[in-house]
Amino acid sequence: MRELDDLKGLFDDNYITSLRNGERDGSELEIFAAAQLHSSNIQVKTLNDECRVTSAYTYAVTNPFRSVCIARQGSYYAVQVDGMHI
Repeated sequence: MRELDDLKGLFDDNYITSLRNGERDGSELEIFAAAQLHSSNIQVKTLNDECRVTSAYTYAVTNPFRSVCIARQGSYYAVQVDGMHI
């Protein structure tokens, strides 16, 4: 990646729309980048159809500004920031 144009299409309006419509899942790369960008520890939990945790992992940063927990089941997400559900 040498130019800003190399990022074109990676995180644009079409990509965000496809995430919202459930056509695509957010990937680990985006979550890692968000953790670094926002200086936040981000914990991700993946749930199965019975709402049981099938995997959990945390992206940790040095001196985090806040903690974010994301629970996802398919294309549905629940977000908690510093203990408050959003």
